[in-house]
Amino acid sequence: MVVSDHGMTDGGNHGGSSFEETDAVAIFVPSDAAPSRDATSAPLHSAFQVDIAPTLALLLGVPIPKNSVGVLLPQLFHSFTDEQRLRALELNSWQLLRLLKARLPNSRCIISLCNKETHNECLKREMGGEPMDARLCYLFTRAIFLHDSWQHQESCPDLDQCIYDKDPKFAVEAYTEFLKTASEFLARGNTEKRSVLLALGGFLMFGSLVLLLGISFRVCQALSEMSECLSLKIEERNHTGNLEKIIAIFGICIHVLSLGASSLVEEEQYTWHFLLSTLCITLIHRTCQVWNSQPEEKFEFFWSQDQLKLRENLNFQSHSSNMESPDTTSRLNCERAGSSHAQQLRTCQLLAVILVLIAGRLLRSWHQGGVNWVYLPDIAKWLDYSGPHVTKYLQIASVLSVMLIGISFFLAVKPRKFFHFFIATNILMCGISILLFILWHQDQNMPSLDYWQTLMARLVYISLGLTALTTLLVFPWTISLPSSSSLVSKSQKPEIFVVSQFCSGITKNYIEAGTRNCISFVGMVYILCWCLLQLLLQQPVNACPNFILLLQLISMANYFYNASLHQKEWIMVITMYWLGMSGHFGLGNSNSLATVDVAGAYIGLSKHSTVLSGILLFIITYASPFLFLFGSLLCSSFAKGRNNTCTDKEDGNSGYFVLKSIALPCILPLALNSVVLVGFTGILFLMRNHLFVWSVFSPKYLYVCATTICIYIATFFIAVTGLYVNLVMFVRSKSSLPWIHMKT
Repeated sequence: MVVSDHGMTDGGNHGGSSFEETDAVAIFVPSDAAPSRDATSAPLHSAFQVDIAPTLALLLGVPIPKNSVGVLLPQLFHSFTDEQRLRALELNSWQLLRLLKARLPNSRCIISLCNKETHNECLKREMGGEPMDARLCYLFTRAIFLHDSWQHQESCPDLDQCIYDKDPKFAVEAYTEFLKTASEFLARGNTEKRSVLLALGGFLMFGSLVLLLGISFRVCQALSEMSECLSLKIEERNHTGNLEKIIAIFGICIHVLSLGASSLVEEEQYTWHFLLSTLCITLIHRTCQVWNSQPEEKFEFFWSQDQLKLRENLNFQSHSSNMESPDTTSRLNCERAGSSHAQQLRTCQLLAVILVLIAGRLLRSWHQGGVNWVYLPDIAKWLDYSGPHVTKYLQIASVLSVMLIGISFFLAVKPRKFFHFFIATNILMCGISILLFILWHQDQNMPSLDYWQTLMARLVYISLGLTALTTLLVFPWTISLPSSSSLVSKSQKPEIFVVSQFCSGITKNYIEAGTRNCISFVGMVYILCWCLLQLLLQQPVNACPNFILLLQLISMANYFYNASLHQKEWIMVITMYWLGMSGHFGLGNSNSLATVDVAGAYIGLSKHSTVLSGILLFIITYASPFLFLFGSLLCSSFAKGRNNTCTDKEDGNSGYFVLKSIALPCILPLALNSVVLVGFTGILFLMRNHLFVWSVFSPKYLYVCATTICIYIATFFIAVTGLYVNLVMFVRSKSSLPWIHMKT
């Protein structure tokens, strides 16, 4: 048998639904074919591709696939005896009858046929069914009756029917008529669309898209209005974000439109790499433009606390001496130190984005994904050729690097309490356990360690989960908050103010200060726990890519920390979203189900569990999107340089921070994913007759749906974290500042 999967037009296209593209050739050469036979004189027949499966199954003597709706090709069974041919037709008929029972569960006639009732009993039930139901029952019972009559040569009740007992062709024709009718009915049912349900589903999806986009626009608009309270005026911010806005909007449109081409779906990783690289270059350009277009005194908000205190003291001395000039040398030293500090921050911003670009290029070289270039050499293939020892050393180095980053983070936290040491100890113990697991897992000569490996993996699961949960539940109650006196000094103004407004401002600042510090700490603990979990579950060759993703996250967090006043807030969320999708393909994933890492889904499991292995498989596959969505929780807690001149309309720093740290990181990723989901759903509907709908577009749609679940889960954790921390800070503010309410 020689077959082709599709045809081709004169222009070379082969993915559409035209006759030239769907017309294929199938050549069957029987084993008893004469060598001298002229091929051009061979008979030509038309058939459907679904008929190949039952034909090959019966020729090879294996069961017909359960859900096959095809009919055997009778031209290939001429070498069979009459009994064998009728038996093959009978098996094909029973197989389609079982599909008819599933399609028509309320048909009494079909049920009776599957229960093998007698011919007369089934004919009595025939008239009670629907027209197609009755016709199918009649054709099947007639074929079975003629087959039985030919086998047993029984006398017929009707003299005109007796001729059927002697010639099997009547039974063959009856079987063929039933098979064609049943196959057409089943195939038509498989492709039938319920217009009402499709329209309702499309309306709900489009409605959710409009709703999410509307909420995202309102949140961004509110944040933009509140940004007028910043030291850098809103007019100076607007001209810096136009290019990023164009890149973001056109990038989303380009990505959705690219999903309409099967080749770009197979190579989607290059679309994300291009979009991310373009956005990073834009960030570098805008950073240089902002710093070069503004004088140094505009960046006082980047000065260190010591420099700001020194300037306040100088101003106070000038004011207390009846506006006499202060020490000129001290003032010049202060200005010079502030300019130097601003220069260092600018350098850090540029280096952070450059590091993200370099790390992204390294990730692209680690795995050659997709279809067209998967055969090209990459770092992962080189590591496989180098042997397991090189991979093991890199894996150990990655775990130690993540642990070092965690230690550096906890050492930077001040003031440190017992709870900080407790969380740091848990993370270090998890890292050491993962190192032991790696060493034991690489030792192939000690199979007795399998039990200890499983136990160690389970302990890591429990420890990391409890560490993240304990941090969320306990840390907001133990974090050190600024004293009331410091808040009063920061909130006082030279003019007269109302006592109630003053006390309300202190409470808002109290809540914001604690919430910002708490969310940043909890977000970093989430990130460290997630990275350690991935180092345990991912393939050894993906250990370094996981660490590179963490470096990208830290670098971009450093950029947005230093650029929080000359970058719009939504740019941070989009950047994190694009980093997550680019990293998804950087770990070796693709839009093919063949790249799913099933082996890691059984780490820590002693027996098969569909639920547990499915959860682990989901965690492994969407490691990067989860990581950067947790990273958006960390970056959203940055709010530098805000002054205290906000009016009641903006609701102070507290409202700005809630929108930036909770609303925006939750709503905007959902809106971005909704654009892709709705757009690709429309594309899939238009491509329903495309040749590659099952091999390319349908697997991609599964990934889109799974990505939607991933983003909803991540945003749920972000929302719960932000709301819980704000609630705890509000409760603590009520109990810690009772004198405020008494004064009010």
